[in-house]
Amino acid sequence: MSDATMCQEYQAQLEQHFGELLEQRGFTLADCDCEFGGRAPECVAMASNATNRLLFTYSDGAFNAWIGTAQAEFPGQTTIAQDGSAGWYLLALLVQTKTGKPAYSPQTIDQFHIGAINQLQFEAELLTTWADEFLPYVLDVKKQQAFAKAQETPIDKGNRRGFFGRLFS
Repeated sequence: MSDATMCQEYQAQLEQHFGELLEQRGFTLADCDCEFGGRAPECVAMASNATNRLLFTYSDGAFNAWIGTAQAEFPGQTTIAQDGSAGWYLLALLVQTKTGKPAYSPQTIDQFHIGAINQLQFEAELLTTWADEFLPYVLDVKKQQAFAKAQETPIDKGNRRGFFGRLFS
């Protein structure tokens, strides 16, 4: 499968799960980069509106949604710092910072693993729930401090990697 075909398929899946939210908030899919990373495709797609950017990453079988400032640059296939230094904030960490609880419970991770829950749909519902809080997301000093504290107890990615099935047929 070519990189362009993978991007088209990835964007179609994003539209299926996030399309309503993207349309309501004035986002358009702007950039996409997919490449076959050995075991599975690695994809990154960005949507933009006037005040924010959204980034959707799929790597090693794990899907993540990110919220970015209007100035956040499309990172392509580079690793993204979770601390917001590149203008990108991991949605799950923002939710954890706000609620004091992980966005993914162990039971949710188990459900991802057995395919009972679609992770893209879960992330779409999470973003829809928190959109009014985080979009437009402008970090003030208190939010920056809270986010920095959340970085001290990061998500246990080791339990999430590879649990979410394949996006591509």
